[in-house]
Formats: sequence, structure tokens, C-alpha cells
Amino acid sequence: MKLDIGAIEALSEGVAELDAQGRLLFLNANAARMLNQRLGDTVANPLIRRVIESVTGGYDSLPLAFPANMEADEYGNADEMAVSLHQGDETGRYVVLLRSVAEEKLFNASLENLLEFVQAVLGARLNALEVAVAGTESVLRGRFSGDPLAAAAEELVFRAHNVTSALAGIVELADLGSADLRRDSHRISPVELANEALAEIAHKASQRGLWLSRSGFDGQFPPLYGSRGWLRRALVAHLEHFVEAADSASGIEVKLKHIDGYILFTVRGLGHGFPAAVKGQTCIPFAKEAQHDDGSGERLPRLGLALAHSIVERHGGKIKREASASTASLIIELPVRLPDTLEPGLEQALRYAEELKTLIRERRANR
Repeated sequence: MKLDIGAIEALSEGVAELDAQGRLLFLNANAARMLNQRLGDTVANPLIRRVIESVTGGYDSLPLAFPANMEADEYGNADEMAVSLHQGDETGRYVVLLRSVAEEKLFNASLENLLEFVQAVLGARLNALEVAVAGTESVLRGRFSGDPLAAAAEELVFRAHNVTSALAGIVELADLGSADLRRDSHRISPVELANEALAEIAHKASQRGLWLSRSGFDGQFPPLYGSRGWLRRALVAHLEHFVEAADSASGIEVKLKHIDGYILFTVRGLGHGFPAAVKGQTCIPFAKEAQHDDGSGERLPRLGLALAHSIVERHGGKIKREASASTASLIIELPVRLPDTLEPGLEQALRYAEELKTLIRERRANR
């Protein structure tokens, strides 16, 4: 099934979840309305249009948002419902109507395509970033003036089960306030504001023993990419100061495993100074057809082999091979620790860590 642009938007922004029937349920009506309002501009952008065409096979299936307890016909005619959403009650849960509704299940959509699309398009939504950063700054500024919004945010940090939920709650609370991106009449960089906010949040959370959620799924699609995703990744960078050294004397093992169109890395032996994001399972997508026989009968992804040899060439070590009926893996044994500052390509691959591994496991369970 082809992923609808609206489905990709909603999932990547973390404002929707999948129900048991594979439908997209918006978490609030405001998110649904905002999504519809910007779809026209999104598809009008030539670059985004090309990406949509390459990923979904077309861009002629724009969704409409409507209350979840209403249904549309097989052709997706629900215009009156969408209008009523703009004018009427904004409570309850709302669902995105896919014009491919007759194709039954969203679970059959390509996770690789979703990742590629989000990385290419949604990760660069500066307007969403500025909104989130402005809200975070509002929380920080209010903390010094007795603002009840800030007090609520502080309570979230101390009571939340993990840093991720605390951060998401703060962003939601901040939407109730207002803020400009200025301090002492001077404009402040959004990145600077976010870094200050996240460092403060991470510090307080670490004092309470809280930790960034590594579950990745949590009953809804992980908000890795939209505005919250950017903040979440920034938060990971600040958490490196609270990470225990892991097997710093034993070197590093990087394992690349081909599962469902992904190369999974396992990185072990990380010493002090490494970002938390590079611990555990990590992955990068690749084209499934980009495989070749390495001479031993194994079909391995070309990108994985190239990356493995590149790592070994830069850092020494050797490559081991593993194979089973369903997977082919590489283990890179490195005699020395990688530098604290990883090369951009590898760093990007490592950044998505546990989330995508968990997604693969969850999707398998739902088949």
C-alpha cells in the first residue's frame, strides 16, 4: 500500500497514532485542522512533490480530517465533515481519511519509505521548530516570574516517568502561553534557547533518576522527526553527561544486521563522552535491491559492506560475518575507541537507535 502524505505527516509529527484497524487517529482536533491547512503548500513545493512521488508513487490522494465516529464513502468523499471540523466542536478524537481507504491496512505500508520521506522533508520544518522552541522558552522565562505554566512544567519534570514524556508535556503546556524569541531586546537563536531549556530539563531529570525513554513505540508512533523530534534528539546530546561509561576498556563492537530492509548496528564498549544515542541498537535504511553476493553465498546490503569496510579502514580492526536463514550480519571488531565526535554519516545512522529496532519488532507482532 502507498503511504498517504497526510499519514506520513501525522505519524512523523507525533500527533497521531494507529488504532487496531490500522487507521490514523489524531490526538486532538487542532492538530488535524493544522495538518489540513498546510497540505496545499506542502504539495506545491517542487522538491517535496518529487519526494512524495518517489516515495508514495503519487500525490493525488490528499487526506481530509473528520471525527472518528463518522464514516466516508469508498471514494473518500467527506468534504462536509472536514468543514464541520473547522467550524464546530474541537473536542474528542479525529481520524485522517486516507483516499486509499479501500486498501484496508496501513500496517502494510513501507517503513523504509516513511523514514526516507521524513528525513528528506519533515526534518527541515523550521516553522514547527520555532513554535516548539518559543514555547519552551516561555516555560523557562516564566520560571523566574512565578508563572503557573512554569510551575506545572517543573512538576512534570519531577513526576514524569521519563524525560521524553516530561519534554512532550512541557511543549504542550507551553502552547498555552506566549513567547517571542528575544532576550534583552536582542533576538536569540532558536538553537540556543532549545539548548538552554533542554540542558536544564536534563539536569533536573537526572537528579531524579529519570531517563530518556528507549521504548520507541509507547502505544503510538514515536515523535522522532517533527518539532518534538528535534527537541528529543537535542535532549539526547545533553544526556551524555549523565551516562555511565560502558566497557571502556574492552574496545567497541559494531554489529550490522539486515532485518526487514534495515542494517542494525550494535555498538558496545563506549567510553565516557559518547552521546547516549549511540548505545544499543541503531540502524540506517537502504534499498533492498542494493544487495550482492560477497562470495560466501550471503546476500548482504551493499551500503552495509561499504560502511563496514570504511570503518575498519579508518580505525583498524577486522570484520566477522554471521548468517542465518533470515538475516546476514557483520560484526566489526575495533581495537580502539571511536573518537567522541563521530563522522556525520555514521552519527546520523547511530542517532535513531532503539526506536526503529522497536518499530520493526512491533510491526512484526501486528502482522
